[in-house]
Amino acid sequence: MKRALLYLIALAVPLFLSACVGDSPVLKNHGEHEADENIAAVLENAAVGFIETSGTRLDSKIVLLDDDLQEMWEVPIPRATLGESFYDPCISGGSLYTLPLGYYNVKDGQEVVEFSLQNLSMTSYDVGRPGILSVAAHDKYIFVAGNRNGDSYIVRYDKITGDVAEQTIAGEYVSLILWANESLMAFSANDSFGVGQTPSCSERVIQFDADLNEIRSFDISALGTNQYRASYDEGVLYFTGLDDSTPQGLTQLGSLDLSTGEITQINLGCDYPFGVIAENGKLYVACYDIVGSDPGDSATLCVFDIASGSVESYPLPYGADQMIAKDGKLYFLDVRTRMIFIWDVSSKETVSSSFLESRGEAYSYLTNLFAVPDPGLS
Repeated sequence: MKRALLYLIALAVPLFLSACVGDSPVLKNHGEHEADENIAAVLENAAVGFIETSGTRLDSKIVLLDDDLQEMWEVPIPRATLGESFYDPCISGGSLYTLPLGYYNVKDGQEVVEFSLQNLSMTSYDVGRPGILSVAAHDKYIFVAGNRNGDSYIVRYDKITGDVAEQTIAGEYVSLILWANESLMAFSANDSFGVGQTPSCSERVIQFDADLNEIRSFDISALGTNQYRASYDEGVLYFTGLDDSTPQGLTQLGSLDLSTGEITQINLGCDYPFGVIAENGKLYVACYDIVGSDPGDSATLCVFDIASGSVESYPLPYGADQMIAKDGKLYFLDVRTRMIFIWDVSSKETVSSSFLESRGEAYSYLTNLFAVPDPGLS
């Protein structure tokens, strides 16, 4: 958690300054006399999108890019600090769910914004709790997790009825939630700094049903703490951690088999594994110090074959704060240099890149790189 706070502080100043350089060309705005068929055409030709947001104004935009990484459409959203680069985007049922955290010095946001990738409409849900950190969605439910006064909470919001259910996790810090294996999975840390105690931290994954009843939990303390990225595939949850609390340091990735409960350490041989995508029998892991890297630092992509255990490493041209998969390609976003680039899974090389122009002085950073209409290697 401390590394996350350092990242946000270090990122804010250079990104705010870089966002003040130049003006972007005027793009089309959804809702300004555009026909529905034009929106359908945009979505048919859009490849990926991202959010550009400000911590000082209620002024954010979702921007869509085509296959050539050219900007083709933008949607204004009057929210501050929309989205978070630490987390993978939450995509469910053809919609992007993202968190407006509020002004950077207040962070009092208590809503979830649903952005439809089918018609570009926006719906807001007030979950009634500030301090939200992570969001997940499934069917008619939205789940959010946050931390207040040393305790964590998970809220389930019913999009149809507006009913709210809540579960408190006393004395723990929930860093990440996601829907996987027909369950809500929560990564939760318990710091121990009592009088006469040796400072320590334990980490577990808690499995809840849709009604927030705890099914079971798994102790993953041996694999580090502060998990912010995870990927689920074929009954196994893969995850990385930010905290250097194990003898191996920040060089590993963990797996949790939800059928057997078996927990496995996967050593990739590269430092700072962070982003992870599990797909087609392989793990694609972006190794990049999201907290301590400087503008211009580049990442490494590790490809782990789950069956054989072999690892292949490939240098990337830029940093990799965010990573998504679509149509046999991996898309990466470097928020410090404002570069987006594509790595082809078949040719195993970077095939395209583009600089994302600043949208004006109100915008300070980029978040939530997402695929249109849905993620996944094909």
